[in-house]
Amino acid sequence: MKAANNMAFSAGEGYSDIDSIPATLSCYSSYASMGYNSYYSTTGATKDVLAGSFSNGTKRLESDIVFLTGHGDYNYIQPTIRGRLEIGSYKDSQTRIGTEDVNWEKVKLAIFLGCETGEQTNNNPENITYDVFEKSNWKTTTMGWRQIIGDKDGNAWIDYFNSKLETGSTISAALNYANSKNIYERNSIKDLSFFGDPNLVLKKTRSVVTNDLDEDNIKYITEDISFDGTNIETINKLLKDEFSDFKLEDYEIDIFTNSEELGFYTIDYTYKINDIYTNSGYTVIVNNRKVVQIADNSIPIDEKKLDINFENYAQKEDIAKEIGKSYTNKFNNENCINNYASIVPISIKEQETRKYIDLKNNKKYIQVSTIYSYKDESATAVNCYKYEI
Repeated sequence: MKAANNMAFSAGEGYSDIDSIPATLSCYSSYASMGYNSYYSTTGATKDVLAGSFSNGTKRLESDIVFLTGHGDYNYIQPTIRGRLEIGSYKDSQTRIGTEDVNWEKVKLAIFLGCETGEQTNNNPENITYDVFEKSNWKTTTMGWRQIIGDKDGNAWIDYFNSKLETGSTISAALNYANSKNIYERNSIKDLSFFGDPNLVLKKTRSVVTNDLDEDNIKYITEDISFDGTNIETINKLLKDEFSDFKLEDYEIDIFTNSEELGFYTIDYTYKINDIYTNSGYTVIVNNRKVVQIADNSIPIDEKKLDINFENYAQKEDIAKEIGKSYTNKFNNENCINNYASIVPISIKEQETRKYIDLKNNKKYIQVSTIYSYKDESATAVNCYKYEI
């Protein structure tokens, strides 16, 4: 792989409802600490900036590390309303740069932190994440997300991911660490597409980094336990053997395929009390079709204090939905104003609700996920709200 002058470039402001600036600044700082000449662009991430070069002649999108965040879809990532990277070639466009107009072979790692940038589709190419991997002649390691994700979850996930990279860990170790966490509003943040080299180490400096990584809840598995993406009974038995009080019927299982080719999976077990979701559970990490670790995110239950009464739920659910809509519109308008942008109208597509108990704080909520889109745009986004009852 050709050298890219030890550069790193992070870009993303977001627009309308999404605030991508925290993620952009976090990446800028992390990549600098790892020994790169790190640069970033937030409000100024226009097409001209994305397509432009640093003073040393290196094109920004041909840096060793490229991190782009904002609104996304299967075929693009849009750091600002004035700048978008999209599948294809758009040399005459005022706002878009095409993936065909970049020499991706110079890039070691490209991260597209946006909704559905790694979505499985029937299109050709399937998504922008795979398109860049292919255009790099299979040399660039790329990451994108299969589902709709919230910006708060994205900010938290990339912080965990980078904090592990800073220690000199591999890409796969950083993925495992970020996916082992259980603090996200929606676990869809763990459903990402990953292509490339899982053993890639990006840290340049020799300095010892002692990040305060919370890994006390992680147990590394040395037994030879296989998982091919379907044989969940093997994983169920492992949890029963490891945790004496584990009862399968109490958990909802989500299997996220991070790399089918490499056999990378994240399996979430979310503890439920009847139809009530909680913040307790387990996460099993599979690399190369072998179980490598279990994250114990279980929370002990105080039966005396536990209140599972969701009386008059239907009525309260209607209230929660209306507040969710109002909150989403308010959040959208405030971010437009704060970013000195015109208010972009949004259209509510659907809402998802569920009963939820925070077992750490013994509080009850109705969780509302409001999914919406923008006028004349294919991209969708989600806003999460917790209505306490």
